[in-house]
Parts: sequence; C-alpha cells; structure tokens
Amino acid sequence: MEANASGPLDEAGTLAGRMTVATQTDRGFRDTFRDSKRTYVAPTLRWEPTDSTRVDAGAEYIDQTSPFDRGLIPQNGKISMNADRYLHEPWSRDKAQKASVWFRAEHDVNDWLTLRQMTRWDQSHKDRYVVDLRTLGADGRTLSRRATDGDERIKTLDMQFEAIARFATGGLKHTVLAGFEYIDGKRNVASDRASLASIDIFNPVYGALPGAFAFNEETDYKVESYSLYLQDQIDLSEQWKLIVGARYDDTRQRNSATDASYEVTRTNIDPSKVSPRLGLVYQPTDWLALYASYSTSFTPQSNIQRNGSVLDPEEGTQYEVGAKVDVIPDRLSATLSVFEITRENVAAPDPSDDNYSLQTGEQKVRGIELDVTGTPLEGWEIIGNISALDAKVTKDTAIDVGNRLDGVPIMSGSIWSSYQLQEGPMRGLGFGAGVIAVGERQGDIDNSYDVSGYARIDATVFYDINENVRISLNGRNLTDRKYIEVVAGTDGNYAGAPASAIAAVSVKF
Repeated sequence: MEANASGPLDEAGTLAGRMTVATQTDRGFRDTFRDSKRTYVAPTLRWEPTDSTRVDAGAEYIDQTSPFDRGLIPQNGKISMNADRYLHEPWSRDKAQKASVWFRAEHDVNDWLTLRQMTRWDQSHKDRYVVDLRTLGADGRTLSRRATDGDERIKTLDMQFEAIARFATGGLKHTVLAGFEYIDGKRNVASDRASLASIDIFNPVYGALPGAFAFNEETDYKVESYSLYLQDQIDLSEQWKLIVGARYDDTRQRNSATDASYEVTRTNIDPSKVSPRLGLVYQPTDWLALYASYSTSFTPQSNIQRNGSVLDPEEGTQYEVGAKVDVIPDRLSATLSVFEITRENVAAPDPSDDNYSLQTGEQKVRGIELDVTGTPLEGWEIIGNISALDAKVTKDTAIDVGNRLDGVPIMSGSIWSSYQLQEGPMRGLGFGAGVIAVGERQGDIDNSYDVSGYARIDATVFYDINENVRISLNGRNLTDRKYIEVVAGTDGNYAGAPASAIAAVSVKF
C-alpha cells in the first residue's frame, strides 16, 4: 500500500509540502518461514520566498524486516536446484533501519551567478541473525553451514557548496561550475559466530539451532574526504560545445580490525587524486548530436580483506563516443554509444568467505549500447535498450587474466511498449507488453560456474477512470520461465519469480 499527498501549505503559495507513506508485506514465492515487511515514510518541503530563492528539505525513514536468504548454490558448474528451495532456518532474519535528512538551497544572486548548498545526513543500522552457507560436501548434497549474529552501523555526512557562473569571453559563452564537497563517514561492523548443523540440499530438514556464540570480529572504518571540483561548459559556436573539468579528492581513511583472537590490525591510508574530464558535443542539425568524452574516477572503499586491511581506493577511466538522433522530432529519440571503462583496485567477493573482499588488479569493459525512447503517437510510449559487453579481468596476480566479470552478460536488452486509447467510449483504456532478455553470465570472478540466459515477458492492462484514479492488472513472467535473475557469488544466486498477476488501484489527490 502506498499513499502520497502534496499541495500548498500557505495562502501565498510560497510553501508547499509532500508526504509519502508506503507499507508492504511480501510472502514471496520461496519456501521461507517469514514474511518480508517494509515501511517507508518520506516528508518533503519546498519554500520559494522569492523568484530567486528556492529551498528544499526532506527526510526518509525505512524500517525493513525480511528472511535472510542467500538464494541457490551451484553444483558441478551449474545451478539446477528448485527455485523455491530454502537452505536456511525459520529463525534466520535480517532487520534494517535507515534514517536520512537532506537540505538543498539555491539562490540566484543576479542574472549570471547562482549559489547552491546541499547537505545530506544518513544513519543506518542492520541487525543480522542469520545462517551462512559454506561448502558443499563431496557427496554433492550435504551443505555445511554456520550461524552469525551480526550488527552494522553506518553514519554519513555529505555537504556540497557550489557556484554556477554564466558569462561570455571573446564571443564564447561559458557556464562554470565550481564546488567543494566534504564527506565524513563512519562504519562499524561486529559479529559473533556459532556452529550449525549441515543440511541436505535435496531433502532439507529444518529445526537446527546454533551452538554457543563466540566473538568473531569487529571492524571500525572512518573516512574523511575533501574535494574541490571545477567545470566549464563552453559554447564554441551554435554547433560545438566543449566541457572541461577536474576534481581533486583528498581522503583520510582509518581502519581498525579485531579478529577472533583479539589481534588488532590497523590500516591508515591518505590517498589523493586529481580526476580530469573532457567532453565535446557537435550538433550539425537540429535532429543529430555527436559526442565524445573522457573521464576518470576515484572512489574510497570500506571493503575489508581477510587480513583485516581495507582495500585501496578504486580508480577508473572511461572513453565514450556516441550519437543522439531525433528519429521523430520531439517524439522519438535514439542514442548509440560505444565505450571502454577501465577500473583498478575493484572489490570482488572473496570465494573462500564472502564476508570479505578481494582486490582485483584491473578490469576492463568494452561495449556498445543502443537506447530508444519516446512517444511516436499520442498515447503510444516506447522504451528499449540493447547492449553488447566484453567485460574481463585484464590484470591480476591471483585471478586468471581473461576471466569474465561475474553477473555481466555479453548480450542483453529490453523493450516495453504501451498504448492508451485517446478517443471514443473506451478512452482511458490502455495496455502494454515487454520483453527482458539477458544472456549467459558467469557466477563468480573465478568463473567456476555460469548461469543460463533468459527472456521474460511482462504485460499490463490499465484504465483511467478519471485524472486521479487508475485501476490496473500487471502480469510478470507470463510464460512462467524458470531463470536466475541475480548472480552474486556461490551463495548469492536468486531465481526470478514465477508467473504472477497483481491488481492495483492508484489514487492521486
């Protein structure tokens, strides 16, 4: 169930508000013993005291309880288990709470200068009392397990200060963005562990209880980041636009890891990096735009290796060229892009223990992508995408060079089209259908198993009773295709839901 209300809060119309509330209980299609429950509350305010000043503020609160579920496990290089098979226990569960407060103020000082300030504070708490899946025995059916009682707390403060200036020099038009960002983040993770009986994956019998819990580990991670960035968008002519920019990040990372023997490992790193970017757009006609771009990235990581040390920051480089075409002006557009992304120090799940991470040397993704979106006719909407990706490990000392990246198909795509009658006695009646297709994917970075590709068909029928009320019937996976939707390591593979239909009523007020 979801409800939202919005509107002015004063007679002058300078203050407006919106409240969104949603609650959901989902039993799911798998043989779990606990419903998933989720509550979401998000109030927002908008204040415009003058034409030149805009202030937005809001908050979010999420409370979620769900069965802890690591999905299906591979056998002999494939996943052949029933989609509804559950390998945990009735008491295995995840609880999570998250609260956020954000603020954004923007003021036009004059016709060429705008100042902007944005602040966001996040706090989350996750409580895990779960079953961890370990290794499959030599008989191919006995799965060892353990129990974990874990706690994770995260706090983050993110503040940005920006100035946007618009001016001309020597006949060239400039839009300059200058900014400063400060991030203060803290993360604490602690866990106790206990023994737990194995389970037969073909004939699971539930009811096992954990043994005595003992301290396993605790990690404290702190990061402070100071960033300066500058970007200039230059209108060289009516057809040519140039974007030049750079970002400087100065980061202080402090990590303390205490293992089961109460030995403490401290890792302190102070990485800094300048990340430039460059873009060029050429628009020879109103219906065609060609572009090329170069950008770099720098991202600190909080993932921990088995030795207790934190991973080095991830660094990346991206090259991209493409074209955007208005197939039907103001109605249907298509974008074709070709790109290469190189990432270093990328975190990957540790195959020996997915509570930790491995730091890969270098990964490279080369691809081509086509996106189509628009309304060719009044009431007719189309959105489609197709991509071809070559994603591999290109440098490493522990992982075989040439291994495909886990969860990334070579080919994938989707198309969705809907049409709503605009005239006649059945005006307001609409229907739509679409296909999502995903190719074969590798299950882990070691390429020890793979999962087959799939094509899923969805459809909907809806009717707008008036401008505020819509009734709909939404069908998912109409052919009841059996497939793996998410691939995330040897014990993180999730089957797609079987055929289903959901009736809904939407009311706007």
